[in-house]
Amino acid sequence: MAFIYQSYHLLLSSILLALEKKGVPEWDLAEHNLFGQLKSFRTPDQVQAWFAETVFPLYKTIVREASAPERDSVISYVCKYIRDHCESDLSLVHCAELVEMSPSHLSRLFKKETGKNFLEFVVECKMELAKRLLRETDMRVGDIAASIGYSERNLNRLFRRYVHMSPGNYRAKFRASLYTDLKARDV
Repeated sequence: MAFIYQSYHLLLSSILLALEKKGVPEWDLAEHNLFGQLKSFRTPDQVQAWFAETVFPLYKTIVREASAPERDSVISYVCKYIRDHCESDLSLVHCAELVEMSPSHLSRLFKKETGKNFLEFVVECKMELAKRLLRETDMRVGDIAASIGYSERNLNRLFRRYVHMSPGNYRAKFRASLYTDLKARDV
C-alpha cells in the first residue's frame, strides 16, 4: 500500500503543480486540503474513486475557470490589434506569435469567440477603414487600396462583396447625403 500511496501522492503533487503553472494561487487550493483527504483513505480503491470523483473534476473546473478570462482577453487583444493595424499585412501566424499560441488553436478560438474566421474579420476591418477613408479624405481609391494592403482591383472586388457598391459610388452617396443634410439645416 505504501508504494501505491506514494504514487498517488506524486500524482496529486503533479496536478497541483500543473494548476500552479496555470496561474492558480496555492491558497485557492489550500481550502480543499487535498493531501489531508488523500491520507484519510485506507484502500487503493478508495483513493482511485476519490481521484475520479473529486480531484479530476476539481482540476477540470479550476482550469476552465482560470482559462476563460484569459481566452477572452487573448481574442479581445487580437481583435484590437487587427483594428489598430489593419493597414498592415496581417497574418494568422503573426497574430498567433503575438499571443504565444499555435495558429490553428488561435484560429479555432477566434471562430468560436467571434463567430467569424480570422481572415473574414481582417477583411471586414479593412473595409471599415476603407469606408472611413472614403468619407473623410479625398484620397484616390487606388491610394486607399494601397494604404490597406490591397490592389485597387481587389479593393473594388471586396468592397462590392461587403458594402454592395463600388468605393466610388459609396463616396458619392455619402457626400450626396451629407450635402442634403447640410442644405436641410440651412433652410
